[in-house]
This record gives sequence, structure tokens and C-alpha cells, in this order.
Amino acid sequence: MLQEAVANSERESESLTNRLLGWNWAIPSIPHFQRPEKPQSGELVKLDSIPLATRSGYTRSPTYSSFILDKLWRMTWSYLALDFCSVFMMKDSYFILGPETPHPLPPLLARLPNPILEAWRSALSLVGVLSAITLIFSFDQVLRCLLLRRIRHSFGPRLDLWHYASIFGSFSAVLDRGLAGFWGGWWHQTFRAAFTAPSAWLARRGLLDPRSPAGAALTALIAFAQSGALHAAGGATTVPSGTVWWDPPTFFLLSWVGVVVQGAAVRSSRLLATRALSGSPPRWLRRAGNLAFVVVWLHFTRWAFVDDLCRAAIWLFEPVPVSPLRALGFGMPGDTWWRWDRDLFPRWYVGRHWWETGLAL
Repeated sequence: MLQEAVANSERESESLTNRLLGWNWAIPSIPHFQRPEKPQSGELVKLDSIPLATRSGYTRSPTYSSFILDKLWRMTWSYLALDFCSVFMMKDSYFILGPETPHPLPPLLARLPNPILEAWRSALSLVGVLSAITLIFSFDQVLRCLLLRRIRHSFGPRLDLWHYASIFGSFSAVLDRGLAGFWGGWWHQTFRAAFTAPSAWLARRGLLDPRSPAGAALTALIAFAQSGALHAAGGATTVPSGTVWWDPPTFFLLSWVGVVVQGAAVRSSRLLATRALSGSPPRWLRRAGNLAFVVVWLHFTRWAFVDDLCRAAIWLFEPVPVSPLRALGFGMPGDTWWRWDRDLFPRWYVGRHWWETGLAL
């Protein structure tokens, strides 16, 4: 009886998945099931065809226990990394006021040569963004999964773990593909379906061939342009008036330029190596070159994105309620280990007019 009930539950989950999704709308980089022989025909999807990992390095957990353990581990290291970034960003006026209003630096940072200081700021910015995304998205996945388990009958397939793939891919995508692998493989692909939708629309009408070099470059340009517009909205709608909304689009368009430049350089170097060495360069050399290009390009274009985050006072937000480093005395004078005050929580605000009254965030 138990085996029959489990089998019926699995069939119902597959049927409901098929009715809700029709065909798989998942992006290709995350684990997804095989294409049905006749999409949208009522054919049951084959959930057992979903791999545990994809070529881009995105993985899914086979059991709820492994899912929870994996997310708890990621939330732990990202929490500690965010605390580290928060403490040391507050010691640098660049992260507080932006690049236009320099203030005296603490002795340790003031003694650093400017190239080392800028490299430190680049590394701290990357770790801050990476850990924030990991913590928020992991917490969201755990919360949704646990809540849906309590109302299983209402959200059947949304409880399945294949909906909750890893947030970032394998870093080998960066080593093997350079800047294109950074953005199209390793970095989170949350907006990929939307960013590639215009190109897919053009391809369906025969107006674009994404497999050709020109078509691939145009597809990437459309995606980077949309990402720039999305991030520009953040700076344009913040309270500080000194933000430069066109800086984030500049950063993403420069990333597109970097992808094109690196692609052309790789093709040229392979051609030269084939002629000179009768073969392609060794894999370790190609990977080292890809990594070096990504690090250098992102470092020297970082200003276009991170500068505006500083102007928008993003780094002043307290990301963690309890700060272990401040409890150990690494914070600023007067800092306490508890970081969240009442101003960070939603509250009812009453203005002079009715339209100025509402929930303040």
C-alpha cells in the first residue's frame, strides 16, 4: 500500500508539473528534464531524466537533507563574509561616500600604494556582492521549500528539489571560457530567461542566427544592455541625489566589449599557436590566460558599477543582525555586536497629507 501511494504521488506530481509548465521553460544552464517527444501534448515529463549537474556546473540536491545541509553551509560562509565586508568597508571612506568625496583613510589603508588599495577595493566589492547574493538566495530557497512542505497539496511540483538548483555554477567556466564564462556560466543566471528572450524572439523569426559569430555577439549585447538598464534603475531610484545612473550600463556594456575582445584574441592566439607550435596551447596556459584577462578587465572596469553603489549608500545597509567581528572588537569605536535597530524594520509613517502616509521601509 505504501509503495502504491508513493507511486501515485509521483504520477500526480509529474502530471501537475506538465499541466503547470507544459514544456520546460528552464534556462539551459541548470538541471532540467529531457524534452518530451510531443511538447504540450499531455505527455508526462520524465523527472528521472534530470541530471544532478550540468556542463556549467549547476547542481541540484537529490535529498532534502543534502539540500538543507548545502544551503546551511552556504548561508554560514556568506554570512561571515558579509560581516567581514561590512566591518572593513566602514573603515574606507570610498565605500561610505563614494569616489567624489575622499576622506582621510585609516593608517593601514593610507600606507598602501594606490594600485594595491584599488585591488583591495575590487576584491572586497566582489566578495560583498557574491556573499550577499548567496546568502539572500539560499535563505529564500530554504524558506520557500520549508513553507511549501507544509502545504504540499497546494503546490505539489514546486516542492520538488529540481526547482532549487545551485545559485552559481562551476568556476571552471571562468577558467575555460574567460569573461564569457564568468557571466554566462559561473555568475548567477537569475535573469537569463528574460535577458535572452528578445534574441530568442528574433531567432524564431529568422532575423538572428545565435550560432554565428555576429548573432552570438548581438545576443550578448542585448543581454548586457538589459542588465545595464535593470541595474541603472537601482541607482536612479535611490535617495542620495549624487548617483550616476548611466554608470552601471557602462559597466555591463564594457563587459560585452571584453567578451568580444577576448573571443577575438583567443581565436587569433589559437591560429598563431597552431601555425607556430603545430597545436593549441596547453590547457593550463589557456586557463591562466582566461583568469588573468577576467581579473584585469573586471578590476579596471569596476569603477563603473561599484562607484555608483557607493554613491547610492548600498554598503551602509547592515546586512547581518549579529556581527561576530564587532563582538571581537574589530569594528569602529562604539560599535556593538547587535546591528539592526528599529529603523531597519517596516513601520507605519504618518505624513502631513494622506498620500504621504503609509508603510515605510
